[in-house]
Amino acid sequence: MNLLRRASLAVVGVTAALIGSWAWATPLRLDCVLDGNPSAGVPAGRPLVVTFDEDIGALLAEQSGQTYSFKKVSITNTSITGLTEDFSVAIDRSFLAVVWQHYEAHKVSDDFGQCSPVVSLK
Repeated sequence: MNLLRRASLAVVGVTAALIGSWAWATPLRLDCVLDGNPSAGVPAGRPLVVTFDEDIGALLAEQSGQTYSFKKVSITNTSITGLTEDFSVAIDRSFLAVVWQHYEAHKVSDDFGQCSPVVSLK
């Protein structure tokens, strides 16, 4: 086995161990930073805090001082998604990439970002 392949396997193993240590802990808080959309006047670096409880299927998000409680929630091994009347959130559990969408009449605003696990709340 060559050195590059061993190094790649080591990185995968360490990453899996780190993700496994928090991936199933519930409830869990993720601190996310949204990229924004400067051309649309949406600044980069806006915080989004997402809290989810896998055991009861609860998903909350806080952005710009407003809390959103998602009604249509799906929490799987690969993703976390939720939908309200005006907003949706989707998080890839492998990379912790987030998509935050706002629905308005005749318009959908997308914002992408990155999350990191903060603390297990249980």
